[in-house]
Amino acid sequence: MLGVRSIQNECICNADITPNWNDICNAYMNEINKISPLTLRNFTYLVDMLFAALTQIASQLRISTVPLAEIRGSPLKRILVIGLFIVILLSSVWFVFGLPPTKATVEKFLKENSCNPSSIETDYSSEYYCAAYLRRHTTLLCGQIIKVPEFTFLFVFTPFHYFNYIDPTTFDSHVYVFVVTRDNGTLVYNPVNGEYVGRFEDLLQNMGNISYN
Repeated sequence: MLGVRSIQNECICNADITPNWNDICNAYMNEINKISPLTLRNFTYLVDMLFAALTQIASQLRISTVPLAEIRGSPLKRILVIGLFIVILLSSVWFVFGLPPTKATVEKFLKENSCNPSSIETDYSSEYYCAAYLRRHTTLLCGQIIKVPEFTFLFVFTPFHYFNYIDPTTFDSHVYVFVVTRDNGTLVYNPVNGEYVGRFEDLLQNMGNISYN
């Protein structure tokens, strides 16, 4: 059987050499594990290792290594490095500020930070004020809800959003807040006392069934 091994983009033919995919994968993963903090230099190193692995696999499959060798020295590598860096950066930002909280996290926060947890009856004005306050003074941090000063502008990542609701029995208008949770979907809460109102979809359906006749 004819096999090849790549040395600096040169193919040397040898007899009785068979592809050992486990060795290729293990060597590649070992190199990746050596990479410490995610810096641009490490990304470049990772891309070099990736193309080296692809070149070796292509050689084992008797595929010409010329295109891969040309790619390694072309601007495409730099574009790929920048692309990988941007993907990791955006993923990090999403994890820090975009990871949705759990239902338990939301209810614990509202129990401690709603305007008046002991309030039983709430009206439109108090609900609107509390909803606006929650939206302007909270943010997400790795799935947790924390209070922040308004001037930090971190409130743009708040998990609380306005939900205008009309009670189908009394026709009273309310301003609640809805939160997208990662374990129970979209839930609606009273911003004044922090009480759970219902699921977003169910409340919309209730308002859709209102008859004014």
